[in-house]
Amino acid sequence: PDRSELTLFGPEEAFVYQVPAQQTTNGPRAELWDVQNPLATVSVTLTRALDASDTCLVRLYDPDSNELFAEAPITSPLHTCVERAIDSSRYFCVRVVDGPKHAFIGLGFTTREPAGDFFGALIDHQQYVERRERAKEGAGTNGGVGAQPLQP
Repeated sequence: PDRSELTLFGPEEAFVYQVPAQQTTNGPRAELWDVQNPLATVSVTLTRALDASDTCLVRLYDPDSNELFAEAPITSPLHTCVERAIDSSRYFCVRVVDGPKHAFIGLGFTTREPAGDFFGALIDHQQYVERRERAKEGAGTNGGVGAQPLQP
């Protein structure tokens, strides 16, 4: 990449699954993904641009060649781009983007720990963006006079 980035998560090994078009209305179910037969093994990272854009991306790389397999921009609300499977804490449904096209894929980790770290990094990023937006709104009123400082 040509811009500086902060790694929020990874690299961590994970598996990619085909997600059937018909998911339940309550959310994605990993049991429908044929988790015993992943489409690919990938290395997952979550990065945030160190510029005003705060662009955050989930990137999936081929672990052997280090070539980009897929990329998922993280937007608000979070559930529109990454959603936890309702039947397992190790699996996620991720909206990957390639130019104007997008697709939903399953992403699974071998254990709960990296899955929890991944989801935690996504939540941390979302909270970071919300704090920045509140700070911008505060700076826009009265020129920032009387604005409360951000609490850690």
